[in-house]
Amino acid sequence: MNKKTFLRVISFGIKWLLPVIIWLLYSNISFKTIVTNDNLRLCSLLGLFLIVILNFTQTRNQSSLSLIIANAGYLITLYLLAPSLTPLIVSLLLINLVGADLLTKDKIINDPYSKWVTFSLVNGTGIVVAARMLVSDFLTNAQLLLIVTLIFANLLFSYPRFITNQVNWGIIGAVGGLLIITEVMLGLTFQQIMIGIFSTILFIMLEQKLNAQKTQGKWYLAICVNLVFALSLIL
Repeated sequence: MNKKTFLRVISFGIKWLLPVIIWLLYSNISFKTIVTNDNLRLCSLLGLFLIVILNFTQTRNQSSLSLIIANAGYLITLYLLAPSLTPLIVSLLLINLVGADLLTKDKIINDPYSKWVTFSLVNGTGIVVAARMLVSDFLTNAQLLLIVTLIFANLLFSYPRFITNQVNWGIIGAVGGLLIITEVMLGLTFQQIMIGIFSTILFIMLEQKLNAQKTQGKWYLAICVNLVFALSLIL
């Protein structure tokens, strides 16, 4: 395998697979359980289809056919999962799909901050809730707090994807602060909290050093640091 092929494989893994792994980490379900549970495997597939749609927000030359196929795959997978989920969770997953599709339409959502918030709300929240409900009949306070943490992490690590000019550092700082507060509320150890703080500071520092035009590189950085942050929550 030459260097170019190796880099393509790494890029593919970061862009398409790591986000789903991050969501499954936030669901706090063991890998063995996910692999052996048919419904959880379907939930992972649902996440992959959602990632395909969300990645269209960074694609200039969008293929309508690819977007239609991704939507069809998502809906078919959701149909197969629906008997195992409550109507409320199915509705949440449909809302996630609609939100992801709206992000691909600049004529509907053209404000960067609106895109940023919408992305943060639909990026994996429904998948995490569905995964938890597939293994238990209710969500504990800790699990709900993990979902809130996911939303704040989405906000922090995705801002370079949408806000390229005139970043409001007051808002970013507040999001980072709330993220640390959720870590404390989760009852994490001092080491885990310090890893979380270090991850957020490192991400902001490295993101600032990258060329403003390298949006893809910034997004890969965000995914990798978010993975480290997610691991710090459960390890």
